[in-house]
Amino acid sequence: MCGICGYVAFPKLTSSEVAHVRVKAMLGSLSHRGPDATCQLDTESAVLGVTRLAIRGLTERLNQPIADPESGVIAVCNGEIDNHHELARWLAERGRPVQHKTDIAVIP
Repeated sequence: MCGICGYVAFPKLTSSEVAHVRVKAMLGSLSHRGPDATCQLDTESAVLGVTRLAIRGLTERLNQPIADPESGVIAVCNGEIDNHHELARWLAERGRPVQHKTDIAVIP
């Protein structure tokens, strides 16, 4: 049971400091939903936060949100991807190798 929150504005945030403070407060409210990790990612148009209850990816402590530096895609997921090994192989065959072993890393 994880917690996902965020503050998004298009085309960009007028005040990233306000968004950062609001998401930090949201993460505080969600802390009981994900005691294993808390992470926040700030971009030009969004501040995203996640609290994580570790079920998969226990050996690799990759926290969400996950950003793909090549495409700029940012992923946040509450769930499990059962066929992530198959998807990682499929992506690698198409020139998009997945850099992390955790299931969520196949999304971005």
